[in-house]
Amino acid sequence: MADSVLDKNMEFRPVVLIPVYNHEAAIGTTLSKVLQYDCPGLLVDDGSKPVCHDVLMAFAAFFRCVACAFMAEAEWSEQLI
Repeated sequence: MADSVLDKNMEFRPVVLIPVYNHEAAIGTTLSKVLQYDCPGLLVDDGSKPVCHDVLMAFAAFFRCVACAFMAEAEWSEQLI
């Protein structure tokens, strides 16, 4: 059985995964709430329109703790099934 980070008193640093699909108007509010908890965020764009892509890139450029992953439409969600 693998050792747990909690068993070894290691620092627990969760990352919040935020799926995004053409929600450029709402992602700022969501991201600001996540960042209040001092957690890094990973914005996963599932094939959004270019305007949404640009908004996500702007957030990633502004906040050091925010990263983006860009996938073809429905690519990552299909892998979870």
